[in-house]
Amino acid sequence: MSEQYKISIFNKLRGRRDTYRLILNEHGWYVSFIAINGQSDARGCPFLYDNLDHDGLSYPIELYDVMEYLWKMRFYKKVSRKQLEQKLSAISNWLSKINECKPKIDMKPSRKGTAAICTFYEGR
Repeated sequence: MSEQYKISIFNKLRGRRDTYRLILNEHGWYVSFIAINGQSDARGCPFLYDNLDHDGLSYPIELYDVMEYLWKMRFYKKVSRKQLEQKLSAISNWLSKINECKPKIDMKPSRKGTAAICTFYEGR
């Protein structure tokens, strides 16, 4: 199984939505956006979060579980491709709303947080 999807998230710094490509496969999600690309697990670790962190985007901790749930639902054919597209569109809107109202904070993102969270979820 290999299906391509997209999520578009508002980036306040750029003043527009950025589109991230997700390919659902038997290993999880292959995530790509500009220079940060790679195979991630069903939660999107590490490349989805590496991209979001690199772009200074905020996201709720529940996103890890949501992405894994959606992967399982589609991989095991519990939802159709169209239903998954609709759910990913809702996630795009959810993340965009979070970032549209995010206050400006002069701070550089760190990948250390993502690695720690992905490691925590992997039980290391």
